[in-house]
Amino acid sequence: MIVIIFSCLILYAAKPASTSCPLEITPNFVLVPFGGSISAVCKSLSSQLKGMGWESSFGGTGLVKGVSNLTLKIDSLQSWHVSPICFVNLNGSQCTKDLPVTVYNAPTFSQPTNETLTLQVGSQMSLDCSASGNPLPEYSWKMPYTSKVLTETQSVFNSSFKHPGPYECTAANSQGTITKRFTITQAPRPRRTLALMLGLFVGLAVMLCILGYFFVTPQGTFSSKKQSYTPGSATSAPV
Repeated sequence: MIVIIFSCLILYAAKPASTSCPLEITPNFVLVPFGGSISAVCKSLSSQLKGMGWESSFGGTGLVKGVSNLTLKIDSLQSWHVSPICFVNLNGSQCTKDLPVTVYNAPTFSQPTNETLTLQVGSQMSLDCSASGNPLPEYSWKMPYTSKVLTETQSVFNSSFKHPGPYECTAANSQGTITKRFTITQAPRPRRTLALMLGLFVGLAVMLCILGYFFVTPQGTFSSKKQSYTPGSATSAPV
């Protein structure tokens, strides 16, 4: 008999304590746009409570005594991350329950909507189409030199500049789609380069004139032994 009682005591001591919390939150999760409002009610299912409250960076209430249900109210949520927690103080213990919150938003660009760039051919081209949003946006690009749409996970397109024209970027998620346009024009060649090329052409022309003066005969043939010649005068002939 003593052995049976002792065994029962061991089994009771080894039984894990209940991990359930007598709290009920309605709704049990929230989907809200950035800047939107939240309203959720936390209700205690136990009558042995001393107080309850909401812990939250927005709309938190702290401990409130003498109530069995409490409302979390946020008029305008200005954060992408918020984790409200409802808690209840029971006799000698406290339990909590989380309210999952997902903040979503359509994509918005971090830079001006449209841009115009002037680049030299062969220079590095970097087009920034960065956008914020939740879920994270996906990007696609339309190029002036192809009809194919390039799908990218990166928000910045880097390439060597070869083709002027319109480059169009689209950022999209489940909440919306926005488009940004880059107009790329080709910069004129620097004046120094043009002057250098003109100088080379002039120098080549002068050199050809000099060579013609010394090595082209009056008959229009080329000779490295050109003699002086006066029109109408006799030329020397071998005897």
